[in-house]
Amino acid sequence: NVRANGGVRLVTGGAGLSVGGQPVSAGPNVLTNHEPNVALGSLTLSGNLNLPIPAVISSGGSLLLYADSSFNFFAGQYAGIYITSGQANTAVGVYAMSGDVNGDALTGNYNTANGFNALQAISTGSYNTADGANTLGALGQEVASMTGSNNTANGYGALAENTSGR
Repeated sequence: NVRANGGVRLVTGGAGLSVGGQPVSAGPNVLTNHEPNVALGSLTLSGNLNLPIPAVISSGGSLLLYADSSFNFFAGQYAGIYITSGQANTAVGVYAMSGDVNGDALTGNYNTANGFNALQAISTGSYNTADGANTLGALGQEVASMTGSNNTANGYGALAENTSGR
């Protein structure tokens, strides 16, 4: 047993912490140092949260938030999940700009997608704006990737089957 008035700080070499061969879950007052996993019931910050680049937050094993040094930002389950080399893309919404249609990963630049499935089929298109569920190349994903550039679609299903138009 370890007891201390004011708390105890345990530092390990990143291999995890165990007692008697059993893993230890972090309680409400635990500071870790390079631990691979920490289980917390809740977390309240009184300061900043500094994440590495790329910054990734998952929920239930699914990508929820992603930001990288190429100025890409994705928020929503599976949003932008298959980005490979595109830059300055922004997607907000479930499956927004998720790419990977017929094996084509996202390499387009300066695209914005807001809404469920918005720009879902994008691969190499650039300078596109899609606002609304199933907009701009979202429904054509079964047959072709969205490669068009300089398109704007607003409203549910707008330009949904556009794949290469401009």
